[in-house]
This record gives sequence, structure tokens and C-alpha cells, in this order.
Amino acid sequence: MGLQSGLILMLIAAVGSSFTNCSKHKKTVSNNYKIDEIPVQVCYIDDNHKKGLLILSHGFNGNKEQWSDRIENFAEMGYYVLALDNRYHGERKGITIAEKILTNDGMIDIVKLRKAIDENAQDISTLIDYFSANSLIDTSKIGMMGISMGGFITYSSLVRDPRISFAIPIISSPYWDDIPEDARFLDSAETRKNLEAYALKNSPANRFERFYDRKIFALIGMNDTHFNPNRVVDFYDKLKLEHGTKCPDIKLNRYNVGHNVTETMWQDIENWLSEEL
Repeated sequence: MGLQSGLILMLIAAVGSSFTNCSKHKKTVSNNYKIDEIPVQVCYIDDNHKKGLLILSHGFNGNKEQWSDRIENFAEMGYYVLALDNRYHGERKGITIAEKILTNDGMIDIVKLRKAIDENAQDISTLIDYFSANSLIDTSKIGMMGISMGGFITYSSLVRDPRISFAIPIISSPYWDDIPEDARFLDSAETRKNLEAYALKNSPANRFERFYDRKIFALIGMNDTHFNPNRVVDFYDKLKLEHGTKCPDIKLNRYNVGHNVTETMWQDIENWLSEEL
């Protein structure tokens, strides 16, 4: 769980914040804004109405600016939108994601990557702690959306923080023992052994009860080779079949794509978010 409110007030650092109008509506965009050293960008309609908080988590090797084409749309729908730089990405201090997860031979260590994903979930709780005190936030509607690595972080955040009431994990999986079919990923007997042990303890898929009474809209490509999409389908089928009364608002959409997000998928996301309000 995140830091307590009293501690957060001492840790907040707003560095060089600037506010601009981000569309024809009156909105506030904050640049170079940090919460406990977490770089964020916010966008919302400044109309004094309470709003659901929507946290956006980018993909591997990305940054918060990758949401720039979408963040205004989500704000215009009535959300208080927050995009962050994940750990080891963007404007975050310290080592880069490459330095965090690459072996001496330049291969991606999937176990280190999974651990980095889990670390990022801690930051989500820190941000929820802080923004829950904002008078514009409807704390009964705290949501998260993530793409690829950000989707894995979304799953991890769901099982960590019960305050998240709705989530949109995109092209990602609640299972953490898959090794992507990519020559850049280290794949050895030792790696598989270590990954299996870590996944057994930390995979969100092993925590069915953490999905109860949440609104979830997951989107996957059935040709994705970064994880096993059939296992994701089986996971959601099991949630509905064995836990349906506790998971009435869980939905999985499948698309004939690989590890990418199409405009059709974005439209489905916006439609779902509109209904959520």
C-alpha cells in the first residue's frame, strides 16, 4: 500500500509546474510535476465537478508522453487523467530500464523485468494516496489503464490496492511465467526455473479474490507472442464460470492482432469508459 497522507505531504515535489489550456474546453495540464519523485502529467476539465481518477501506465521503454494523443479525449469524457513515467523510464531518476534488466550479453532478463513491473505497482498506490485528497476526485471511481508492460503493472496494482475500482489492462496478461517469443529475451533452464518460482508467488492470476467486485475491461490480440493469449482467455472464462456472482462486471475482448493496439480497440476502450461514468 502507498505512503500515509502525512508522509506524502512531506515528500511531494512540484518542480517547475506550468499550466496550459489543452483544448477548446478549459483544462489544466501540468508539466514537470512530481509526486514523491514520480513524474506525472495531469489533464482534466476545470469545471469544479468531481471526477473519476484515471491513471495511465505506458509500455516497455516508453514514457508518459506516449499518451499525448489520448489524454485529452479521456479528460473530455469527464475523467481526471494522470499519466506517469514508470520506474526506469522517462524522467525518472536513477538507472534506465536497460541497465535494470539486461544481462552482460545484452539479453533481457524476464525475471528482472517482472520484478520491475511489481515495483511500479507501489508507485500507483503512492499516487492514489496523494490524489485521493484532491477535492476534485471521486474516490469511489479510481481506475487504471496500461499498455503492454503498463498492462502488467495494472494487473499487479489491482491485486495490491483495493481502492482501484476499475481497470483496463491492454495486450497484457495476469500470468507472469510466459517468456516472450523474441530472441532478445534470455531463455534458459535456469531462467525458466527462477521465473516459475517468482510467478508462483507473484502472478496476479493466482489471486482470484482480488478481482472480485471490480470493473475490468481487458483487451488482447490472439496472435500476441509476448504471452499466451489462450491462457488469458481461460483465466477470464474461469472468473465468469466459477466466480461469476462476484465478478459480474468483468469483460475480455479478443482481436485478430498481435502485440499492438488498433483504432478499433481504442474506440472500444472509449466506449467502455463512457459507460463507466
